Amino acid sequence: MKKYFLLVPIFLTTYLYSQFEGVKITRIKDVELKNPVPKLAIDNKYSKKSYDNLWLNIYFNESLKEVRGYDYSKRIEIEVKKAGEGNFSGNVKVDYKYEWLTIRKTGNSYNLLSTFANLRADKWGEHYSISGNVRDENGKYNYINFTAYKRFSDEFSYYISQGGLTLYFDKNSVNGNFNDEMYSKKAIAYIIALMFSIQIDNIK
Repeated sequence: MKKYFLLVPIFLTTYLYSQFEGVKITRIKDVELKNPVPKLAIDNKYSKKSYDNLWLNIYFNESLKEVRGYDYSKRIEIEVKKAGEGNFSGNVKVDYKYEWLTIRKTGNSYNLLSTFANLRADKWGEHYSISGNVRDENGKYNYINFTAYKRFSDEFSYYISQGGLTLYFDKNSVNGNFNDEMYSKKAIAYIIALMFSIQIDNIK
């Protein structure tokens, strides 16, 4: 019985050797090149994305209807102040460059105008639909289309989470992340400034 079991591995070895006898190493490599081993399927669309984190500290002056936010690590500063019924003034400072903004309210819509941006926020229910165009430093326009959803019942809590951008707004901070291949820091600053005007205007 023992001799029988010993013959099995010898037989298998002899059989396998006969199958590959005469096959050269170069031939095996040729077969590998013609039929490469499939690699893991990775969605390049997501693997190439580069996201930046963002955290702005916020200071509201409710009596003067003004707000200031900054993230010094990202070199972003934003100020917005209510300048009268339906009118807001402000500025953004991104990478040490200032730009003035004007924001006007018409009905339930807010319009932001600057040298590089034309954005509009339209109210529907408790939420706001944000759309418009932002021009980068090379003169290329990028279309913006988001929805800012109401989070809680206070005047400050909203969130945006779509199209490579996630931002959470409350009274003390704006935090989240953005795809820096899709949006410049200046574009993010415009969106936040527009939301600041809505927050200020809703203060009771």
